Amino acid sequence: MRKSLVTIVIVLCLSQITHAQDWISLMGGGMINGKVESVEEERLVLISMDEDSLIIPKVLIKKVFFEDGKTLFVGANKRRLKRPFGVGVNVFGPMLNHNNGLGAVYLNYYIHPQFSFELGSDLLAVYGGLKYLPLSAKKDRVLAPYFGVNIVRAENDSGNRRITGYFPLGMEAFFKNGLIASFEVALSTESESTFDSVLFGFKLGYQFSRN
Repeated sequence: MRKSLVTIVIVLCLSQITHAQDWISLMGGGMINGKVESVEEERLVLISMDEDSLIIPKVLIKKVFFEDGKTLFVGANKRRLKRPFGVGVNVFGPMLNHNNGLGAVYLNYYIHPQFSFELGSDLLAVYGGLKYLPLSAKKDRVLAPYFGVNIVRAENDSGNRRITGYFPLGMEAFFKNGLIASFEVALSTESESTFDSVLFGFKLGYQFSRN
């Protein structure tokens, strides 16, 4: 038993001496090893075991484990990357200006901690657009302000179609268990591109994990 433990310790020591290197833990669950050459504001440069230079965006990195024992926690908003796809209800919001609509069911997807696409619909209207969260990339925030750009296509009881713009400014709360809630005020435009309405809305939804 003692001989086996000594053998294991020797093997581990030799492994550290001959293969000492840095390890990068990715948001998707994988690992990359090599030698970290530099850590820049938006990216990390790694020299792989094949001596290739790899440039890795920080938003894809969870942690960096250095060979000297130090750990670097990269500042991406992990919860929005771990739970990119969600469903929910949008109360009032873009539907408030169409046929006295009270809300919509929506789907959304975070392509980046700062950007998400959203598509929603009720019985007579559909909307879609992009939301931008300027402060959510560098810190794992629960609360994050946002603004967005949406196009709304509605149809009245007579079958006439109406296209408007919807530009929200709001605050989003994204919890680690996947629950998400937000409140927003917005400017709405008619087809002539003049701002004519101030609207508001509430959202409540759930974001699904990648795993």
